[in-house]
Amino acid sequence: MPEFNLETPVAPEAFDIARPDMPVPVDAFRFDAPTRFTFGDAEEGETKVRLLARTGDPVEHWYWGQIVHDFDGMVHADSIVLDWCHDDDDILGYADGFEIADGELWLAGKLLHNRDGDRVSWLTKNVPRGVPMQASITARYDVAGDTPPMEFIPEDVSTEVNGREVAGPALIARRWRLIGTAICPHGRDGNTRTELSRGGRFVAPPQIFRPDEEAEPMPKPAPAADDKLTAGETDDARPDDVPAENSASGNESPGKETSGNEPSKLETFAAEFGNEKAAEYLLEKLSLEDARKRHAEHERTTADEKLSAAKAENDELRAKLDQVESQLAAVADAHSEETPVDTHGGGDPKKPSKFRRQLGDAVGSFAEHLAAQRDG
Repeated sequence: MPEFNLETPVAPEAFDIARPDMPVPVDAFRFDAPTRFTFGDAEEGETKVRLLARTGDPVEHWYWGQIVHDFDGMVHADSIVLDWCHDDDDILGYADGFEIADGELWLAGKLLHNRDGDRVSWLTKNVPRGVPMQASITARYDVAGDTPPMEFIPEDVSTEVNGREVAGPALIARRWRLIGTAICPHGRDGNTRTELSRGGRFVAPPQIFRPDEEAEPMPKPAPAADDKLTAGETDDARPDDVPAENSASGNESPGKETSGNEPSKLETFAAEFGNEKAAEYLLEKLSLEDARKRHAEHERTTADEKLSAAKAENDELRAKLDQVESQLAAVADAHSEETPVDTHGGGDPKKPSKFRRQLGDAVGSFAEHLAAQRDG
């Protein structure tokens, strides 16, 4: 592959199959489409959400041309971030449910309310009223396999993807990683190139398989360390505006994905505080230092609440024990005044005492013991 300056490369305006080794703009890995939402009830600052992230149909993309994502080859972390228009500082919540239904990709998760009148409140109030929105996924093509992750089918050739017939020329993402999903106003077309994308950064292209050529297998990634590069990136080529999530070789075994030694703010927060608290602190635009202070306060409060709950439970049990002992002592006193109790082994051993007859063997035995102690 030819070397190029990743900051100011000479790159084509659009993908050209005759030049597959040319650098690719980072925002060419985003794909927008109209979406549909289902909201649940808001509970404790959270609203459950289900949204359409991607149909199984090809889209006409400003860089790739006609492209379709094969859902059979999709991998993802256990949860991914939901943000506003790919803004790392505007986190809406997270998705931890992934479903392919009728050839469409649906996500389920939670939107997190930060305050009254915030963006999440606006969405949950106005989307049901008919305000059109769209979902924009971020994808990477670094999933290892025997052939390159993308396939090009030429004109006059067709194949089936997601149960649909796709005719060439078209690109098929056969193996790909879902990194994150943005929610944007409908009409902000990420499939159309903008002036912003013209000044953006570039990364190395994914490998592309052509059925009419013998393809070399995609190299297996090196064993994962705490930090590793994703295929198709270099240390200085990680796009600042593409959120990085936990990578996974499959849906059930996600591993941490970073670039060089510089994990993103989102990765750092998620690693320290967990996905839910990371989203909460990013919503409030806290610095890492302030987030650590807030989290330490949260953990102290949680520990104090657990300690108070344990103390209250212990006090309740002690009060119940004192009450039982008092009741048993009163019963013992009452019976001792009516009939002397044989506490020294005399009398008929087969005949139960009044304590045992009225209180049962276990409690009656305890009452006999109290009476014996009292009588000396």
